Amino acid sequence: MSEGRDSGAVTAGMKGGGYYDAHSEYQRRVIESGDAALRSIVEAIDLDAAGAAFTVADYGAGTGATSVHSVRTVVTALRERT
Repeated sequence: MSEGRDSGAVTAGMKGGGYYDAHSEYQRRVIESGDAALRSIVEAIDLDAAGAAFTVADYGAGTGATSVHSVRTVVTALRERT
């Protein structure tokens, strides 16, 4: 280990209680800017070929509202087609 480094140091994780959602305005704007692209992708899907089950996955690193927004956009666009 390098000299002077505290090997017992612990990195504090993200604060709880909705802290991330309350302090992620920039992330929200980035997510919202993708709404049109997500809707366009949903429009291009051949739902007949997709089968009875349709899976939507969000593999982003964010939690809470930013993830929910993208999935909500996709689900809403799918429902509008049926």
